[in-house]
Amino acid sequence: MSSTEKQQTKRLIKFFHKNILVLATDAGSPASLEKEGASQDSFYVDRQWRPLGPEDFEIPLGSREETAATLDSFWEGTELAGLGQRIAGVSRHFTDVQQKSDVSSFIYEMF
Repeated sequence: MSSTEKQQTKRLIKFFHKNILVLATDAGSPASLEKEGASQDSFYVDRQWRPLGPEDFEIPLGSREETAATLDSFWEGTELAGLGQRIAGVSRHFTDVQQKSDVSSFIYEMF
């Protein structure tokens, strides 16, 4: 493993602990659920069914900034708010990622 890969690994671990792991521990804690649902009888939300269209699957992901803005708009008002920008920030350190040849490209070939 090169020093660049070691630095990238450290950055990913730090990003995970600072941005992702905290979401899992905070949002899923019994205290968090009690606080949010103190005035609710149920957490069930009745969703309206509608046919899905292309707009439900097609999102703008052109540049790093556009991807961050798209993710942030989806996550606005949730615990994930702002995570798009933070993902874009850490992605700047992965511009020179090399495809490793540990797995043969023929693995995906159907016989």
